[in-house]
Amino acid sequence: MKRADGTGPNRIGITAAFGRPLSVHSRTVFEAVRYAIDTQPMAKRKKYTFYWISDSMSRFGGMRAARHLVSQRVEVVIGHYSSSAAHAARSLYRNHGIPLLLPAASDDRLTERVIGSGRWPDTFRLCATNSTLGLAVAAAVNTIRPRAKVRVLADDSRYGRILGAAIKAALASDPDLTFVEEEHQPAHCCVVAGHFENALQSIAQQGKVFPGEFLVLVDDGVHPSVAHLLPKAYHPRLYGVAVTQPVKHLPGRSVFPGTGRRANRPIPPFFIETATALEIAMGLTGGSESRQNQSDLRRRLAKRIWNTSMGRVCFSGTGDNRNISFSLWAVRDDGFRPTAILEVPRRIDGEPRP
Repeated sequence: MKRADGTGPNRIGITAAFGRPLSVHSRTVFEAVRYAIDTQPMAKRKKYTFYWISDSMSRFGGMRAARHLVSQRVEVVIGHYSSSAAHAARSLYRNHGIPLLLPAASDDRLTERVIGSGRWPDTFRLCATNSTLGLAVAAAVNTIRPRAKVRVLADDSRYGRILGAAIKAALASDPDLTFVEEEHQPAHCCVVAGHFENALQSIAQQGKVFPGEFLVLVDDGVHPSVAHLLPKAYHPRLYGVAVTQPVKHLPGRSVFPGTGRRANRPIPPFFIETATALEIAMGLTGGSESRQNQSDLRRRLAKRIWNTSMGRVCFSGTGDNRNISFSLWAVRDDGFRPTAILEVPRRIDGEPRP
């Protein structure tokens, strides 16, 4: 999938898995980009051309998408929701001085490079890292069921394996929780990690979830439609852990099932991170100084505080979002929605504790 929208001088690349059939998260990308563009004045919108290409959620697809976007001379790239695609593409962007904004790729290694004096990150992450998500899961379990025995059910995708390992490490290091190593051993709580469709299938399959266990979905699986896709028998014990959503500046309508039409309705995972990435990209490239010195983009991205739909965003020395907080989700009024803010331990500089 390759297309350009708009005719302006400022060029922004957008890449995700846009193949057919579209996944629930691919639809989220389209809706979030449309929302972020529609909130800008028409005069500002005309300054931009958007280049779209699918990365197929793979290393090969990521490299192919990156070569195309570089050839189109884009100034900044939003996307690579797959960590595998982002890993393959980021060196090419770095070599051409193109900042990469990650709304959803959570692999810690994408931003772990230590930045020396006078150097700036080349990859900037709006979402949480896997290690931070693991800490948030531990905080959620302590809130739901103190001193619980917990097991982790992760799918066999690369994303599921890496996220599952990070969650297991966080649970094993928490003195108040008991991590159950055996996947088929019942516990008080079962954490389900992996891609959205796989997470739902794991819950629905007989024998993978034991009667009476609390179910905790993470990140990819925390979609508002979950309550409508799972039988009501699961609702009293269904929870989720995701990045906190703002309480204002949300779109008033949606194409997503089960999310309603109210302005304060819950939104799907990665919606607000994608909209925020585009708002930052437009703010970064829209000034006259960006046309004079493109090599300065990464420095300005790293040093500025950005006022966005996600709230105030600023980046750490490695390019991670310092201002992430997490919400606990539960079923309320027949809908899956955030219910409380979680207390997740953090370093002074805003990065997760080891």
